[in-house]
Amino acid sequence: MKKHMLRTVSLAAALLLVFAALTGCGKEEDGEKATVEKVASIVGADTATYDRFAGLVVSKDTVSVTKDENKAIKEVYVKVGDIVKKDAKLFSYDLDDLNLTIEQKRLEIEKSENEIEGMNEEIAELERLSAWAYGSQQLEYSIRIRETKNNLREAEYNLTGKKSELEKMEASVENVDVLSPCEGRIQSISDGNSNPSYDPFTGEPTGDPNAYITILELGTYRVKGTINEMNMNSLTAGSPVIVRSRIDAEKTWTGTVDSIDWENPVKDNSGYYSDEMTTSSKYPFYIVLDSVEGLILGEHVYIEPDLGQNEEKSGLFLPAFYLVNADSDPFVWAASASGKLEKRSVTLGEYDEVFDAYEILSGLDLSDYITFPTETLKEGMGTAKADEQVPEQDYPDNPGGFIPGVSPEDNFIPDGKPAENYVPENGEGPVLAYGEAADGEYFEEEIPFEEQPLPVEEAPGAAELEAPAGAQ
Repeated sequence: MKKHMLRTVSLAAALLLVFAALTGCGKEEDGEKATVEKVASIVGADTATYDRFAGLVVSKDTVSVTKDENKAIKEVYVKVGDIVKKDAKLFSYDLDDLNLTIEQKRLEIEKSENEIEGMNEEIAELERLSAWAYGSQQLEYSIRIRETKNNLREAEYNLTGKKSELEKMEASVENVDVLSPCEGRIQSISDGNSNPSYDPFTGEPTGDPNAYITILELGTYRVKGTINEMNMNSLTAGSPVIVRSRIDAEKTWTGTVDSIDWENPVKDNSGYYSDEMTTSSKYPFYIVLDSVEGLILGEHVYIEPDLGQNEEKSGLFLPAFYLVNADSDPFVWAASASGKLEKRSVTLGEYDEVFDAYEILSGLDLSDYITFPTETLKEGMGTAKADEQVPEQDYPDNPGGFIPGVSPEDNFIPDGKPAENYVPENGEGPVLAYGEAADGEYFEEEIPFEEQPLPVEEAPGAAELEAPAGAQ
């Protein structure tokens, strides 16, 4: 994929040179010129364009802290956004209410114990009386004994439960403060009336709905992004990626695509990352980072497939399609010092299969100008530097050219040669002065009113400034 993308971009740049030559950008009166481009520009342009995805630094793990619904909260020690250490106090329960509840439970246990003691005494008395009874009276005692024993077993069972509750209450008095189970950032604190928060990528509610406090665990960052059906082939699970800071493009992290959730497309109302310009579905994917140093939870980043764009190469590497006879007697078509096209022999070094480029050891440097090899090239033909050409504006009333800054309907300049002074014929707009600087660039400036020349039809040399046929 790397090779294909880089060759495509470099080839596109070369084809622009071919197109420029074929469309006459380098024409001259006595023949055609070859359009040449600076080597430095070619090498700099030989950088592939990469798919780029929006990403968000999120916590890999979210920890939920619940509260006892039977207890009242006395104080909350944190707020949303706070960074907490492990075992830091989050909130505490109201001891007054808790102690009152414990005292009530103790009274209930004491009452149950007294009831059980009474039932045991009743059973013993019924058994004593039953031993002296006969006939139907003995049967009546037996039924009462059986019922009392059933009630006794139920009372003993309830007493066990109450004692267990009391033990928990007494233990909770010792742990009246609820501590953080991990180091992290407080994401939410429920007040019982808050609306649930939603994942900006999936549109689904986040966290445990029963949680009183949710904590984003620090040190376990990952990056979440979205991919749509238009670029779904750009990434797969296991693909290496580069995470790039939006603030400092030179600051990057590396990682791997952990998973792409194809089963849960992002909803249309998903929020920040919704795309109203396309109807294609989007899916969340997750990046496992090699290092999280320097990343901030909640930071927005860019995600790019890792195609080697961060690798630094020493030396001059020229795309292979600029070379002729690379395997035997390599040369390039280059502009000589006199501006004529020549075959320039070069010495090649190593070949980069990824970028489809050869290292140039000698014969060419960054300041030279070369062109894409075609069958129409000939030694000795003229050259035109791509970075020095000024595109002509094709206006029907101005076949010879046009000076930047003046609308064509107000300005008729034969053959593109500017007059020293010019007044728009319709009398509107500023009076401008034109000239040609030493470097060949045109300039223009507005003339103060007191220094303005005569109207163009009265100005000296007006006869030489006749408008082309058809001009008004």
